[in-house]
Amino acid sequence: MQKKRLGIIYAAQCKRADHDHLPNEADKEVFSIRQNLKRQVVESPLPIDAIVAQTYTGLQNSTVCQDVVIQLPFIATMRNNLQKERRKIRPPLPKNISDLPHPIPPNY
Repeated sequence: MQKKRLGIIYAAQCKRADHDHLPNEADKEVFSIRQNLKRQVVESPLPIDAIVAQTYTGLQNSTVCQDVVIQLPFIATMRNNLQKERRKIRPPLPKNISDLPHPIPPNY
């Protein structure tokens, strides 16, 4: 008995032999670009907007296929995703004064 959900066969029933199309080089390039952006955001102190702008400008000036540029997410979407990546490595914002790492001087 085959279980189906919204026309998609569950992964346990998918066979590797049914996969017969050629690999999409643009998809691999987009994946590589997104991984490099995530790595840069985690490693670099530069603002996210600057990193995204550098990357998109570099793509428009290079010999990258137009299919790659078209498949990249919108800049706003990419910025949001990269902010999530950066938040993973940063400490959370304090909720109250007692959560601050250093005491506040009395003259404040």
